[in-house]
This record gives sequence, structure tokens and C-alpha cells, in this order.
Amino acid sequence: MKGINFKFVLHLMGSLLLIESGLMLFPLIISLIYGEQGSFPILVSSAISAIAGGSFYFFTRGCSTEIGRREGYIIVSMVWVLFASFGALPYILSGYVSNWTDAFFEAASGFTTTGSTILVDIEILPNWLNFWR
Repeated sequence: MKGINFKFVLHLMGSLLLIESGLMLFPLIISLIYGEQGSFPILVSSAISAIAGGSFYFFTRGCSTEIGRREGYIIVSMVWVLFASFGALPYILSGYVSNWTDAFFEAASGFTTTGSTILVDIEILPNWLNFWR
């Protein structure tokens, strides 16, 4: 029985975090279009995601790309947690969501497209943050 290829799992997580960090730049474009100030949190969130993803990717390069069922289960589980964790950063850094649990819920709700929210009045959010939602 073979062990789990954790290096490849981390390598793939790094690739996916790099993609998420790139997607975080779209709200920045929205901010520029609407001439909004205060879009710095999305830029910082993108940079943090890129650094984490780049680190995972860089330190696991050259790993075996052999993947099995167990790796698949781990990848699917981890990607939801990692995407929601890093996706929560713009909410926390902007100050519109005050605690990590609510920010995580808001991000997970956005990624799963459930439409659930903890925010009472989404009209007060800047356009870039609504776009990220």
C-alpha cells in the first residue's frame, strides 16, 4: 500500500492559491472603474495569497505528479478550507466584517454560491467588496 503524495497535494494547493490571488485582482479593477478609495485590503489579500501559494508551489516543485483517490479527497477538502480562509482576508482587512468566523462564512458562502450572508446591509459595502462577494 502506497503512502499519500503530500508534496503533490501542497504543490496543487500552491497553484490554486496563485489562481485565487490573481482572481482577487478583479475587484481592484472594479475599484478603479468606480473611482473608489480604500481598495488596499484586496491588494494586500492578493499579495498574501500569492506569497503563500508561491511558497507551496516553489518548495514542492519537481515532486511526483502521481495522484490517487486519497490525494483527490484531501485536495477537495483542503481547497474549500484554503480558498475560504484566504478569501476571508478582504473582509477582515477592510473592516466590514469584524471577526474571522463571519468572514470565513461570507467567503465560503461566496465560493459555494449559497447566497447566505451575515451582513445586514450590503448596500454600504464598496463596489469592489460587493464584487468579491
